[in-house]
Amino acid sequence: MIWNILLLLGIICLLGCQGSDEVVIEGGTIRHNGKQIGLDQLLTLADTAETGEITLIIREEGQTTEQDLKEFVGEINVLSLLGAESAPPSWKGRLPKDATDVREFSRADGFLPDYAYMLRARVSESGFKAFVEKLGLTPHSEDREYSEETGWLNWSAAARFEEDWWNATDTLDGTYVKEGNDTWSYAKHEGGMLYFKSINH
Repeated sequence: MIWNILLLLGIICLLGCQGSDEVVIEGGTIRHNGKQIGLDQLLTLADTAETGEITLIIREEGQTTEQDLKEFVGEINVLSLLGAESAPPSWKGRLPKDATDVREFSRADGFLPDYAYMLRARVSESGFKAFVEKLGLTPHSEDREYSEETGWLNWSAAARFEEDWWNATDTLDGTYVKEGNDTWSYAKHEGGMLYFKSINH
């Protein structure tokens, strides 16, 4: 009889006592179930997880918030939390595998979360659409409302950029945008090239 009770307790524990799958972002570090991971690993988790499968816990300034990893995670949100200390930001790894002529520029302002990033690559139209979907960018329009003034939304080269490969035109036609938390990220496809900028200020 005692063995049946112990077996039943063991089954209950297996079903209900297992630790939850969670990612914690705190103090500029990312931990998955207690193990420190990098940004690339976090994004892979978000890509492969099902909605509701992994809980994201954010601890900052004495406050803790929880939400679903799949719904929240994007480079834009994560970099806003981690700040510049984690590394100069890069979205090169989000390009399609057949992208060519890849060039990027990245600048971070020391201990502040501020950064500026530019990426150019030759990709197909379908490759561009896949890139936009991965980053959660949506079409810009003249009547679209943003949380702040749109002066940050432009295709000029970033400050302190001194190379000559950035040749995006000024037009915002065909631009896809994600904005929030003092961060602007946007992309467009023209002349067979993907142009992408991300700025945190």
